[in-house]
Amino acid sequence: MPNQGKSTCTLSEGEALLDLALVARALTDARWTGIFTVKDGGPGEIAVSGPQTEAREAVAKLIAERLDLAGRGRTSAKPGSDAPIIEMVRKPDLVALLIIRNEALVGGLSLSIASSMTSDGASLLRSLCRQLLRLIDAALRRQDLVQLESRIEFRQSLRARLRNIATTGLVLDAGLKQLAKQLNVSRAGFGWLRNDHTVDFVSGVGALASPFSGPMPLESFVGDVGMLGQSNSVRFPSRRTLTILLRTKDRLDALFYAHTDNEYGWSEAESLVLSDAAECIWHEARRANAEESIRSSEARLRTVLASTSDGFLAIDGDWRITVFNSAAEAFFGRASDRVLGMTLYDVLPEARGTLFQEIYARVMARSRPESFETTSVARPDHLVEVRVGPIAGAGLAITFSDITARKRAESELLKRQARLNAIYAQTAAGIVESELKGRFINANDRFLQMIGRSHEELLTLTMEEITHPDDVRESLQQIDRNVSLGLPVSIIKRYMRADGSYFPAMVSATIIRSEVARPSAFAVVVDLSHVTRRSSPQHDGVADLLAIKANNCA
Repeated sequence: MPNQGKSTCTLSEGEALLDLALVARALTDARWTGIFTVKDGGPGEIAVSGPQTEAREAVAKLIAERLDLAGRGRTSAKPGSDAPIIEMVRKPDLVALLIIRNEALVGGLSLSIASSMTSDGASLLRSLCRQLLRLIDAALRRQDLVQLESRIEFRQSLRARLRNIATTGLVLDAGLKQLAKQLNVSRAGFGWLRNDHTVDFVSGVGALASPFSGPMPLESFVGDVGMLGQSNSVRFPSRRTLTILLRTKDRLDALFYAHTDNEYGWSEAESLVLSDAAECIWHEARRANAEESIRSSEARLRTVLASTSDGFLAIDGDWRITVFNSAAEAFFGRASDRVLGMTLYDVLPEARGTLFQEIYARVMARSRPESFETTSVARPDHLVEVRVGPIAGAGLAITFSDITARKRAESELLKRQARLNAIYAQTAAGIVESELKGRFINANDRFLQMIGRSHEELLTLTMEEITHPDDVRESLQQIDRNVSLGLPVSIIKRYMRADGSYFPAMVSATIIRSEVARPSAFAVVVDLSHVTRRSSPQHDGVADLLAIKANNCA
């Protein structure tokens, strides 16, 4: 489109125009007459009566003098007035009647004169110009219709071309190529608009490199940023570059431009083409970007689902299976390509009328997640833990774990714990567990009876606090030595009861180490009071205890 001097408005009433030119020439005795249209900043069709070259050069010069860079006519017409006016221009060797509409020069009649024109001649020319106006209006209306049809066709073909392109970059590249071809410009490009009102140019097509490189200040394209307003698209024409800004909600997002190397005043039609193309490309680019994000998320999800040991299947609103991961394939013994697209109950008919169907239907209806443990209907010898959640829109996400081995281990652990608790509670010896630093963790009833204290009171004490002062040092030394060697501890020591009295006891301790908890001491305590009383009742067992300790350590 941009091509200096190229006509984009061809009047079909060529013979009628020529007739008017001949009449004007005959009535005014002019050397030549020219009837012309103005479109896209330059002369359109010229109907000439007289010397062709002279007439065309004069008309082109006249139009250039009357137009500014944007293709507007300099006129005294009231702003906003859409009624056409006829303005007369007089020069020493030229008279022209210019037709002005909406402040724009759209055409006129021009002729050479050898002498001054009479009032009758001027009136006659105005009458001819009114006839010319009707012809130009009819032609422009047809041209507007043709341009509208062309815009619609271009927009539809552009959308059809971009609709199936999968990535944002390819959408921009293909769209800009079509835009540059449609506008017949050397370059077209796209840039992101940052929050600091700078433009980051990331894509462009055309001859050589882009004339812009990001980031660039937005003011270099649009002037005062504060005057942008709230429209979704804003057009800013200049001699060489036509710019479209696109807005999403309350912020500007993107800039599209078309650039030509020629000095050129952009037409309204070209601005509309760029605006249509920019919105179409931007829409499809965002669509492709959203689809890329979805594909990326789906790829990550597939990777996670493939690597997890939990079974996973997704069901749509029609109960058809849409996802079936490898763990589900292994558990049910069915390949995903054989179950995808089938309904859940066609694949697992045994689930009908069971707890599974009841809970699945409830979650589907209420959109609230649930979890439960039960026997698998597909493999009755297995226990499963199932977690069911709603999928936005419609459908279910079902995750399940085979908990058979875990439940068996838990059952065995409970049995062992029950046996240990029975031994713990019924043994005649005291059993106590403590930290290596001496603070008590637990004790059975027999040990509590030995020291005459409650369980709660014991947990506030340390081993040193209930050990005879003379035995503390020896006990700690032996414990430290055996712990460092990884050996069990066996000592005879005296414990202090709650009433302040002491009793001798044999202590056999083992250090328990764990990767998930601090090491602790597990000890069996045997009361030796009955032994010392029989041996030396007159000393309350102290002398005999020392003898026993000495013999045990020999």
